[in-house]
Amino acid sequence: MSSPAKPAALLQQIELFDSWFAAPTETEHSRTLAFWDVIPWHLISHQRKGRNPEVITFDGVKIDDSREVSVHLTPAILAPLPNSAETRVLFPGVREELVERVLRKMAVHKLADSEIQQRAGNGTIEVGITFSLHQLRKELESSGHEFRLSDIRESLEVMHLCNVRVECPKDTLIHRKSGPILGDLETIVDPNDEDGERSLYRASFHPLASAAIMGELYHPINYARVMALSQPLARWITNLLNVRFRYATRGIAEKKRSFRLTLKRVLTDSGMRPEPRIRDNIQRVRDAIEELRKIGFLDMGMSLDRIETLKHERTTGRPRINAAEWELYPSDRFAREIIEGNIAKRNRQGGRLAELPGVQTGGFEARKGK
Repeated sequence: MSSPAKPAALLQQIELFDSWFAAPTETEHSRTLAFWDVIPWHLISHQRKGRNPEVITFDGVKIDDSREVSVHLTPAILAPLPNSAETRVLFPGVREELVERVLRKMAVHKLADSEIQQRAGNGTIEVGITFSLHQLRKELESSGHEFRLSDIRESLEVMHLCNVRVECPKDTLIHRKSGPILGDLETIVDPNDEDGERSLYRASFHPLASAAIMGELYHPINYARVMALSQPLARWITNLLNVRFRYATRGIAEKKRSFRLTLKRVLTDSGMRPEPRIRDNIQRVRDAIEELRKIGFLDMGMSLDRIETLKHERTTGRPRINAAEWELYPSDRFAREIIEGNIAKRNRQGGRLAELPGVQTGGFEARKGK
């Protein structure tokens, strides 16, 4: 599934890794990652606890125009809390999503030490990050998300103990990649550390995330605006647009070019746990779209009644909604950021896209396209 990277290629991969870091002009940017940021590796739900360590499977998840994958999410099994005998079963959720976003931003802006390493067994390239608990907490607070140190510790543990397995059919074979959200977790902790300054962590990103980084399969995203979104579904839609809508142009509403989002795709790909009533699921998407309009990712001039299409099926009584879709029009500001990101990528790569030996280790092959 992956071949050992040749030593001669390692220097070229280090050069690739250097382009991962933010340029001096990218003060507000983080990164979205192809593959990784469009699969449901965390649950968009208030309920993420389970009684048994069962796997949640998402089938038919689209990662590009031509490929679908299956995503298998295994929960973390945590020790009982004090004064409790019950083992805790937790799936990664919104808290873990936010912590991973902050860690990625810290890596991109060199606010924490990050490096690439090559596994001795199979030559797989992984991207690691070293940080303090205090540093992570402060970055979360500055982005408008406050957590107790104990919650952050637990979040890191959940991401280390859960497992995300992605399977992609390839001809008659199954291409599979599996690993924790944060692998190789190492800690140096002072038991008397009250603010996290003497609690150091080192971890590596999931193999698919590392593969996207090393393959330059990422795009700039306005970090402050994403973190200002209160709804996790809105943040996922932003990821999807930033990864899959790279053909944006300014004034897109007038040019009748849009991104088609279906309720079926939201339920299949986002990790949102479905509500019993289809109308409630539709309302969650509507709320996310409205927030994206207010924060500035979607065009304010395109009201919901203009972009929404509901499909009904006949019944003996009132027609029942059985499908919904929305035509999303990015704002001029978001479109401009996408265009600038495309230009920077072309300049940086000089027409090269994930062609170096070893870039495919840990992930699915990169393909040229939209």
